[in-house]
Amino acid sequence: MNTDVKAMAGGRKVLRAAAYVRKSTEDGLDQEYNSLDCQRDAIESYVRSQMANGWTLIDKLYSDPGYSGGNLDRPGVQELIKDVKAGLIDIVVVYKLDRLSRSIMNFAELSRIFDAHNVAFVSVTQQIDTSNAAGRMLLNILISFAQFEREMSIDRIRDKVRACKERGMWVGGSVPFGYRVEKKKLVINPETAPTVVRIFDFYARYGEPMRVARELAKAGVEPIGGQPWSAKTVRRIVSNPRYVGDAKFGDKIVKGEQEPIIARDVWVKVQGLRVQNGGGRERRECHAEPALLANLVHCGHCGSKMCYRWTGKRRDDSGQQRYGYYICSKSLYHGEECRIKRIPASVLESTVEGKACEVLSASLAMIGMAAQRSGLAQDRILHALAQAGAGRRLAESFSPSEFRSLFAAVIIRIDITEAGLNIRVRTPDGGNGESLAAVGRIMEDGTLLVTIPLQIRTVGGEKRLVRVAADGTPANTQCEDDPLLRAVARAFTWTRWLETGERRSVAEIAADKNVDPSYINHIIRLVSLSPRILRAIIAGRTPDGLSLEKIRKVDTDDWREQERLLGFKFA
Repeated sequence: MNTDVKAMAGGRKVLRAAAYVRKSTEDGLDQEYNSLDCQRDAIESYVRSQMANGWTLIDKLYSDPGYSGGNLDRPGVQELIKDVKAGLIDIVVVYKLDRLSRSIMNFAELSRIFDAHNVAFVSVTQQIDTSNAAGRMLLNILISFAQFEREMSIDRIRDKVRACKERGMWVGGSVPFGYRVEKKKLVINPETAPTVVRIFDFYARYGEPMRVARELAKAGVEPIGGQPWSAKTVRRIVSNPRYVGDAKFGDKIVKGEQEPIIARDVWVKVQGLRVQNGGGRERRECHAEPALLANLVHCGHCGSKMCYRWTGKRRDDSGQQRYGYYICSKSLYHGEECRIKRIPASVLESTVEGKACEVLSASLAMIGMAAQRSGLAQDRILHALAQAGAGRRLAESFSPSEFRSLFAAVIIRIDITEAGLNIRVRTPDGGNGESLAAVGRIMEDGTLLVTIPLQIRTVGGEKRLVRVAADGTPANTQCEDDPLLRAVARAFTWTRWLETGERRSVAEIAADKNVDPSYINHIIRLVSLSPRILRAIIAGRTPDGLSLEKIRKVDTDDWREQERLLGFKFA
């Protein structure tokens, strides 16, 4: 494009030349005269030599310091393309072809843009004439060599980085907390290294990331980056082999160049605790299926979103049984105390499901809105509601994904407070229907607020939602998952087995259930509890905090004394 540029530019007398300069790295850019200045001077000299042909260099400089030529994601080249399309440039001048691009595809794209707007391209150090086939071939050869050189440089850098990592050297990236960089090497930071030692000591003592995060916050240890201490931060630190003088290379652990902060015996102990106490938990934190109320449940105490987590135990041949919970995110990630903390998913979801049936059944317009937003057929929703009215669960009429879509179409937000559930519901007509007013309270924004009076109580050592009766006393209708109720049922069943001879001894029951005989004896003792205590357990009207462990410590057959020690107050 160096020959007869004036003719290629459309015969105009004044040809506006634009200078583009680039350097791949920022090394040396702080010098008084750097590579970009050298490119600019060469371009200016070349343009001055073409003044007789009407060339003039515009004042605007298009520059990309520290950007690779492998793509067009550069501010300077994007500004150049913008001005070319605006008709402000007649000639683009570079010091060398590879300054503009090191990619055949990208250069082809730039050439297409230049040709479409009748803009010439000139390389100062390379004589290129694209007016004939030989010139075009030379241009393609040069850009191919530029791309080849770039790819070879990438391979050399990749091989060097791999070799450095294999030798345990630090090759850049995030600096591990407790270290700092001096002369491209990690050295111990005396200001933050004691915090690392403290984290490992706490983990060796408690064995739980959340407990460690909570203890660090209580001790007033300054958090990393100003963010509150979290279990995730603790896990990231105690799993980093840099702190014991090693480094990770792929799946291998190699000897690192840096000085260790943690003693080897402490490291070994902490890793053993991670495998024993924390390894499984990290794998279980994500559930294969999203929770039914995912992204809808919030803690009414602190306003944080409640996350779904689950745990499970393998039972005989039945596989793994999962127990889901909605946990306050502040309590989960930062170890902060929260009154709500954790609620069993089964009770919460069934409670919300029942209320959702009531809301949908209140208005045909409501069903139409739910069908439109969820993508489900209106007839299917009507049929499912009819089945739910006959005693069948609403969830049984849909797949899990369809059921979540139905809930998301109707429910905006669920807040769990110590007084119950506040459910914010969408309305099809801005809350103008009288039928919906009978279900809840119409808010100013047209949404429906449905309140379910509940109490958060500790039953069997576990926090759960308990329905409140008309007299304000707890009346748990969701007691089928109450561990105390299950224990009482087992106690009477096993006692009957022994009395009827169905099982000859406690040892035989223990072998049948694959548990220790002491556990069988502990459960069977429940039949000797006060009849009033047993009736309260069956009705779900137990004192807050009552658990099997608490009952086990009561060593008396006096029924009134049992009631007093366990906190029962009967009229």
